Amino acid sequence: MDSEIQQYAGDILAHPRFQQLRTFCHHGLDNSVYDHSVAVAEAACQIARLMRLSESETTSVVRAALLHDFFGYDWHGERFRRYLSHFSGVHRIAHMHGFIHGHIAADRAKPVSYTHLTLPTSDLV
Repeated sequence: MDSEIQQYAGDILAHPRFQQLRTFCHHGLDNSVYDHSVAVAEAACQIARLMRLSESETTSVVRAALLHDFFGYDWHGERFRRYLSHFSGVHRIAHMHGFIHGHIAADRAKPVSYTHLTLPTSDLV
């Protein structure tokens, strides 16, 4: 892993709740949510450097990229299917994973006791 990501977000990477993302499949069996999130954070860091963002802005972008899929559940599983079965029509679509996971990820990331999120970072998630 890129040491820059560790520098910007080592506290997040080491947190047990973030480590749980290793157990969730992302898009395909060979890619966990953890692996995907680290790859997105590395790409975000490179883009921030190319855009010559400040250290503070780069920190926010990298941390938000790392947390963008911090929703903490297996959306492929039966539990999420049961949740979704309570809705129909447009309400069902509005509650599908693709539409709600960003909000859930931001809410899970808000406890500043371990993520030290600034408001801009939380909004980016």
